Amino acid sequence: PMFLFIVLVLFLQALGFSRTLAYAGAVLFSLLELYNLNRPVHQRGSFLLLLVCLWALIEGVEGRVLLGVLGGALMGWLVGVYFWSFSAAWAFWLLLLLVSRAPPRLTRLLFFGCVGLLAVLPFLFESLRASQHPLYRQAFIRSGIGFSHIPESWPWTVLFALIVGGVLWMSWQRRLQGREQYAAILIVTAFVLLNQQVVHGVLFLFASHYLFTLVLAAIVVLLLAWEKKTRPMVIAAGAAAIFLLGIATDSRSLIGQWRIDAEDFEEQHLSGSLEVLDALPRTVVLADPLTSSFIASFTGHDVLFTHYIQHELLSHSEIAKRYCLTQLPLAPEDRKPETELTLVYGPAYDGIRDPISRGVLRQAEFALVTETCAAVDAHPRATLERYGVTHILWDEERFPHGDLGRLGVPLERIVSGQGWSLWRVR
Repeated sequence: PMFLFIVLVLFLQALGFSRTLAYAGAVLFSLLELYNLNRPVHQRGSFLLLLVCLWALIEGVEGRVLLGVLGGALMGWLVGVYFWSFSAAWAFWLLLLLVSRAPPRLTRLLFFGCVGLLAVLPFLFESLRASQHPLYRQAFIRSGIGFSHIPESWPWTVLFALIVGGVLWMSWQRRLQGREQYAAILIVTAFVLLNQQVVHGVLFLFASHYLFTLVLAAIVVLLLAWEKKTRPMVIAAGAAAIFLLGIATDSRSLIGQWRIDAEDFEEQHLSGSLEVLDALPRTVVLADPLTSSFIASFTGHDVLFTHYIQHELLSHSEIAKRYCLTQLPLAPEDRKPETELTLVYGPAYDGIRDPISRGVLRQAEFALVTETCAAVDAHPRATLERYGVTHILWDEERFPHGDLGRLGVPLERIVSGQGWSLWRVR
């Protein structure tokens, strides 16, 4: 986060703001996104790369060609990092290209784009290879990608339309000079990213994956309004302030993120198992879905099922089978798949707007799980052996009625803790 803060200050200075305003913008960004900055990869790490990419492109256009080459290379490399980062980088580059009139600047931008195309080739080949996998279609269905030409969020779209209107008016009146034009391009880029599905019809859920870019663009509007103080910029700043206020008061609000709730400690009783698990060589550990996520997050062991397994190149039936293995110690009447928000199809529901279609898919999901679990219950030992399960970590506090005898394999208790027990398959 500290490195990101420094790069934010430098990037805002590259947009033409004074050091004081750049520092103020970075502080405001950090306060608004303090919760999300705890996420080390997306969006914190990937956004850092995006900022470096955009800064390098700007400096490259200004004549520092080597930095421009770095920016072009990052445009390509970001394809292998995060969709919402590389699409922002390429959109910014394209808008720069469209507004550039001077031949030297246009030539440099085209050159940087060619560097990006060369850098992206390995990732394009890898994506093409993955798309030819026989299970790709099933994984694509579970990705949550939808199809619509309607804005995902009308309030956000209206607010950013007001923002872009004010900024474009300032640009048309030639009130934005020098590097301030890059600030305008960043703001228009945010609007384009937010509403891209209106053009191509593919809905990449959710727009909140662009949140860091959108928040930064709104802050840039406030900084421009502070400098320009014209009526259009005041209107744009008002829209930006409303957007930022909404971000500050959402489910992860500035105040709410400090609240301590009982559910924050639901897995605390499992902490004692970490020392024992760390002492084991890497192996496959069977547990319920939530405990499996705990194991995957804090140890180096493998698990059969987590709530993100839907994004792997696996068949629907394979995911159902893995889920059913996590339910083996529970009697059929104690299992509650209907309470699982993520079962087999996962984010697939996000891409479906029709409630009836969502209901049909949900019923098909329940039918698949019911049929698969019946088959796993009939042959538990063979299924466990197929996946190489060697240990079971059972959450006795959350599932006190679980019966490990239902696994159909000889077990040896290794250790018990407060509300959990670890077993070895003999």
